[in-house]
Amino acid sequence: MEQGAHHHLAATLFEQKQVTLVQAAKIADLSVEEFLEVLKVSNIDAVDYSPAELEDEQSVFE
Repeated sequence: MEQGAHHHLAATLFEQKQVTLVQAAKIADLSVEEFLEVLKVSNIDAVDYSPAELEDEQSVFE
């Protein structure tokens, strides 16, 4: 399988919540940081918080 196909498969599985970020990076044979770039280019959110969850997370930094 070509490298691009691995990236696409990993991104698709991650987007469908079938694998974690770390698992998807391993499938793509990339570091987590490199896989985050794949997600960015693919316009896939790496984090999927509800508005309430996001507010809770942000309150930690206030």
